[in-house]
This record gives sequence, structure tokens and C-alpha cells, in this order.
Amino acid sequence: MNTKLKSLLFITVACSLGASLQAQPGSSTENRSGRPSSVATKPYSLTQSFSQTLSGDITGAGDALTGYDVMRTETKLNYVERLGPGRLVFLGASYEFSDYNIDGSAGNAVFDTVDNFGVSARAVFPIEGDWSALGMANVQMAAANDARLSDGLTMTGMAATTYSFSPALKVSFGLLVSKRLENNPLALPIAAIDWDITDRLKLRTLNGAFLTYDMDAEKLTQMDLSVQYQSRSFAVENLQGTVFMRGDDEGAIKESSIVSTIGIKRTFRDIFSVRAFAEFSTRREIEVRQDDNKIVEFDTDSAFTFGVEGGVRF
Repeated sequence: MNTKLKSLLFITVACSLGASLQAQPGSSTENRSGRPSSVATKPYSLTQSFSQTLSGDITGAGDALTGYDVMRTETKLNYVERLGPGRLVFLGASYEFSDYNIDGSAGNAVFDTVDNFGVSARAVFPIEGDWSALGMANVQMAAANDARLSDGLTMTGMAATTYSFSPALKVSFGLLVSKRLENNPLALPIAAIDWDITDRLKLRTLNGAFLTYDMDAEKLTQMDLSVQYQSRSFAVENLQGTVFMRGDDEGAIKESSIVSTIGIKRTFRDIFSVRAFAEFSTRREIEVRQDDNKIVEFDTDSAFTFGVEGGVRF
């Protein structure tokens, strides 16, 4: 396996943990402006998002599949508990619903709607001096139409150590292991950076590159920019008799792309938040997998996604 492919495989799996990482606070109960973090007194957060990906043409599937667009909603519930200096436990649960509108003679014969349930956990605790340890686990079940959720089971685990060069700069390295749909298990070394470049500008790099900028001194308005490789995999049934006519009746669909995102978030009273975002996805691919093999792959034109997200802490 060449170096480029290994890198893409790592980013694909790491992205499944990205939402958990971005939802978590920093290592201190106070931000660098001295204002107490809302996490210290409000450990729960509930987020609801809605997004629409505009239609893009599919190439390589003839008249069977000519293009598609997708509407998504996602609900996330997170809990953060600080057990002492440098000790943190994070628990998360999520549900994502995707509604695909597929053009072509095959239409939505293979998949129409997709349900994705996920749970995640993360623990951080000090080791000695400037060293700390990080453990993370993520379990997801995703299936289309009448496919069984249990057939869409994926699991990812990560163990890492973190070194703090300063309160503003932390570097982590460790090992990531993943069970993937219709694919061989994956084990890869990982590295990540958590860097407060200034009091307002922050960078994280595990799940791609994620940059945030606080636009006011009170840190109530925040802009975010990111570039990352994203993928979704889910179980499907009834592949026979469709454009995917090889292999068994059951399999998996993998949808992947490189996504650039810009967002603006406004927080009210350290309790409520509203975020609007736009995404541009390139190098989009739809891959059909069966029996741990890739059966067929289609390219899709680049497309924009627009969405809004609301959150509350309690």
C-alpha cells in the first residue's frame, strides 16, 4: 500500500471522530481571556443541524445513475465531566438522517434514506509532568432503506499520548485501529496538533485542518474554516437486479469527498448558539463494496452544501 493511500485511509477513519473532537472544550476550565468556560457549570450540550447538498452529476454509470442531491439532519448530545486538573471524560451520542434524491433509470432502487446512529467516548488524564494520555472510542451503525443496522457496524479506537510544550501548544501521537464496512481492519499511527496560535485563533489537525477565530473579545462570535477528507459508509441490500449486479445481495456504499467549510457561529448568554455554514465538496466518489472488495466506483461532480445548526448547553 503506497504512502498516499495510507494517508487517505487514516484521514477517512479519523474523520469519524472529528465531530467528537470539535465538540469538546480545551483542557482548562477557563479560556485564555479569563472568562469561565460554560462547560464548568453546563456539562450537557444538544445540537441540531440541517443541511442541503446541491445536485451533482454522476459519471461512469450511464443512464442508470446520472446525478443526486441529499438533505441531512443530525442530532448530537454530548456530556463533559471534569474529574480534576487535567482529567476529563467526554461522552457523545448522535443520529443522522440522510434523504437522497437520485436521478437515472435505477433511481433510488439501491438506497433512498440512510439512518446513522453513533456513540463515542473520550478520556484524558495526566501521566507525569507535561505528559498526558488520551483514549477514544467510536461506534456507529448505518444502513439504507430496509438493510439491517447491525450490518452497518463500524468501530474505531484510539490510544495516544500528549505532550504540552506550553498551555497553548499540545502535540499528540499514538495508534488508531478501525473495523470498516466490507473492508479489512485498519491500524495506523496518528499525530495531531492542538495549538492556540493567539488568544483568538486556534488550530486542530487530527480530523483534517480545523481553524477557528473569535471575532470579538467576549468570544461570542466565531468563524471556522476547515479542509478535510470526509467519508460515509452504510449497509445496503437488494443489489441484484440494479446497476450494481455483481457479488451478493448485500453490501456497503461508501460516499467520499474532500470538503472545504466556512462557518459563522454566534453564542448567546453562554447557553444558546446558532451557526450557519457552507461547504464545497470536490473529488466526490461513490464506491460499492461487497465481501471486503471494491466492486465498482463512480465519480461525482463537485457540489455546494448549505446548512444551519442550533445548540444549547444545560
